[in-house]
Amino acid sequence: MGWPTRTGRAGSPADLDRAFAALLGTPCDQGARVGIEHEYRVLSRGGVVDFREVIPGLDLGVPHLDPRDAFGFRRPSGTWLTCDEAEAEAAMPAVRLGRGFGDALASSAAAARADLEAILGPDLRIEGFSTHINVSAASDRRHDAAHLFARTFAPALMLLMDRASSPGLLVRSRPGRIELGGEFVEGDTLVVAALLAAGGARACLARVEGRREARDLPPELAVEPAPEWRRYGWYVDRRAFGPDLYRDGRRALLTSRRGERLTAQSQLSAAWRSARRELPGDLDRGDLERVDASVSGERRLPLEGGTPALVSAAAAASTGATYGSAIRPRSRGAFDLGAVLATWELSVFVVADRARSRLAFACVPDACLDRFLALVDGGRLDALIARYLAAAPVGRVLDDRAHAQRPGLWDELGARRSLLQPEIRPLGARP
Repeated sequence: MGWPTRTGRAGSPADLDRAFAALLGTPCDQGARVGIEHEYRVLSRGGVVDFREVIPGLDLGVPHLDPRDAFGFRRPSGTWLTCDEAEAEAAMPAVRLGRGFGDALASSAAAARADLEAILGPDLRIEGFSTHINVSAASDRRHDAAHLFARTFAPALMLLMDRASSPGLLVRSRPGRIELGGEFVEGDTLVVAALLAAGGARACLARVEGRREARDLPPELAVEPAPEWRRYGWYVDRRAFGPDLYRDGRRALLTSRRGERLTAQSQLSAAWRSARRELPGDLDRGDLERVDASVSGERRLPLEGGTPALVSAAAAASTGATYGSAIRPRSRGAFDLGAVLATWELSVFVVADRARSRLAFACVPDACLDRFLALVDGGRLDALIARYLAAAPVGRVLDDRAHAQRPGLWDELGARRSLLQPEIRPLGARP
């Protein structure tokens, strides 16, 4: 078979790279996605345990797949298990906003918790510490969108997530996503919060990009959230709006930037109307009705004493199948393949011929990962990769974020950090 060529040399590394990208599809797109990070306090009979001291002694799988995280491991389930200071953190595979979203999200979180409990065994136990909802946002305006979220949707999300004892909400702009951190929630309460967060983040992005009018969002409130010191973003305290939001709940009186007085309940209702317009049309009716019930008061909020209906972990297998499968080494006759980088943004695989005389690297953006693994396992990349390994290296080095925006084959791998979008310096000083 002769591969398409622009140089007249069929099968040159550049031609094979273009053929690889064409087979995976460029651009790749999975639509809007939501990923959950759950933090857990680890406890023994003697009290709180620093998970940073525990995790090195656990047999968790392939280490060092993210150069920014010295503690992180990708589990066979697809969950990323690491530490956030002293707490254990489980970052679940992102779930596409669409049919089956609620069950996939809640069951994935339940499975990750069960996996961590099994790893720790009978001498250690865990209790929920916090939840971070990540909404995919590739836009360069996500920083502005996150700040707008803090001034519009924050009290609504705080009511849906937090308890009477909670401190407040974190709103952060992260590489490729907007992160919203609050109280630990699971089950259907997690689904409710995630849908409001996802729709709200998307509404704010649409507003700052000029695709929505101000009237399409809930009223902007007279609040200036505090700069956050751990990550780039803001902290919205329970008293940031004047009254104690968690004490007064739905009855709390807020003030808009125009000087109007409104209840937290009216802001919650307006936020859900706005968020719902930004959600895809193939969401399950039951997922939307969960939010409807929480907003209307038919279902009690966590600070009102509401408890979540929990979801079985059994349905989670397919949710993380791609991410768990990605770390499994593969032998394909003429070559072997294994992951050397696995993050929210992309994966990189080293490819070696059987003699180990030639290495190459396959760069796969996250949205293309499903298709890449299906093509590898189905043998549809065998001939192409074998031809790339048979060709003499020409010094093509994977070492720039621009390279990581599309699927590609490369001769060498540079510093892995150079492929990843850097964090922005925090706005606030450490207290």
